[in-house]
Amino acid sequence: MIGNEQTLQEEYNAYVILNRIQDNRQHHNVMARFAFMVAAREIYNTLQIARVTNKNHATVIHAWKNHETNLKFDRQYLRHYNYCTEIVDKIRNECSTSEEITLRKENAKLLERLQNVREELQETRNALYIVQEQLNALNKDELCT
Repeated sequence: MIGNEQTLQEEYNAYVILNRIQDNRQHHNVMARFAFMVAAREIYNTLQIARVTNKNHATVIHAWKNHETNLKFDRQYLRHYNYCTEIVDKIRNECSTSEEITLRKENAKLLERLQNVREELQETRNALYIVQEQLNALNKDELCT
């Protein structure tokens, strides 16, 4: 059974308090709200989500359209989205979820892991570059003496 709009409102209020989301246009606040809107879109319509988040339905549609881009480029969005999908699952109160929803959650988690690996790879490359520069400096010193 799908929870009513009041249940979504209560969960959203708790989410806002827990994550200290302010009602302004700062990037991290917008991404946190967008993640909630997109996750809630699986079982609620745009007007219900808009009423709960105190935005209009066009904002919910905008969040939905930019979901894939946000997943790719914003690590905090990934974390918020994963957390919000758990909220929606709790509201849905179903033991078994559809295959598509399960795949979406797994995909979001894999994207988060991929982002972490990319960052680690970049750090390793930077460290390797520093070591290579040190080796080059040592080789120059040896040739000079």
